[in-house]
Amino acid sequence: MPSALGPTRPEYLVILGIICFVLFIVRFELRRRRRRLKVRRTVATYVDDWKTELADITLLRKQGNLLEVERRCLATLAVGEENGAPYVILSAALPLAWSRAMRGRLAEAETDLAAVIAEHGPTLNPEFNLAWLAASELGHIQVRRGRYADGIAMARWVAEECERRWGVESETALSARARLGICLVEAKQPADAVSVLTAVLAAELSANSRAGWAKNNIMEARHNLAEARLELGELDEAEPELRAVMTDYDRFHRGGPIAVAGVRFSLAKIAALRGRHEEAIDGFSTVLAEARAIFGEDGPWTLETRFELAKLAARTGHTAAALSQHQAVLADRIRVLGPDHPDTTASREAVVQCGLVTE
Repeated sequence: MPSALGPTRPEYLVILGIICFVLFIVRFELRRRRRRLKVRRTVATYVDDWKTELADITLLRKQGNLLEVERRCLATLAVGEENGAPYVILSAALPLAWSRAMRGRLAEAETDLAAVIAEHGPTLNPEFNLAWLAASELGHIQVRRGRYADGIAMARWVAEECERRWGVESETALSARARLGICLVEAKQPADAVSVLTAVLAAELSANSRAGWAKNNIMEARHNLAEARLELGELDEAEPELRAVMTDYDRFHRGGPIAVAGVRFSLAKIAALRGRHEEAIDGFSTVLAEARAIFGEDGPWTLETRFELAKLAARTGHTAAALSQHQAVLADRIRVLGPDHPDTTASREAVVQCGLVTE
């Protein structure tokens, strides 16, 4: 029976037990909240670090520092795999594949990107544009490997899906449609490329009417369309536009060394077609030095520039030098692109023609 003066000893123990239990619950809850806050901060730091890293990779890509792009992409891939983050993995795999393809490691680029898309693409929300852009890049790599039909079919399907999901003038759809146009140029289908890229430029101008010519994607659309017109033989339209794009790249500090070298290559090609051989040789020689510095000796662009210089050597009467150069390019194209690639076939035909002239 309780004492009239207060609780007995057992009652004290009960009260003390209740107090201890409440304190335990409060301490547990505080520790749990601290852990959750720490996790949130860790995730936020991880996301911020990932976004910063991808921004750095994009800048390095624009600057033409491909070796550093690959190193940083591989590091980001490892972080993405460790954290089970498919979006991060795809974000790093995309520029990695592009860099490898530009440096002549086309088979490796295609195999690795296809594997990443197959493994991680289905885990992403279909409304995320990253998986579609990766598929578009895969199609472009297939075109560069000489599988024109497969690559164009992939690029066209991606462009149509992006337009259906996000609208014709969405940034994703325009990017995919521009990639399709570039694939058509490289697959020697310039008429279709001009049609596609004309529509892209019109849509870019409509969507960014207030941005003017300085906006990056508008200048890229102008550049791509001018190159398509060059391949179609519309030199009178292509040359002044390429010169205007080069001026705008310099004036607005846009484009980067790869884009500028691309314009210089096209202008040298026009000079060669119009018989301005010295101008063409100077232009291609400058591009060759840039291509070797950016893409290395095995880069398809490096090989293409060497091929153009060999053609100019033949046109200017230096047939023995032209034959030697064509033979060297042929050997490298067989090694890098394979014996059945259309560019390899072109080199093989050039060797035969030069050989007939020198006999």
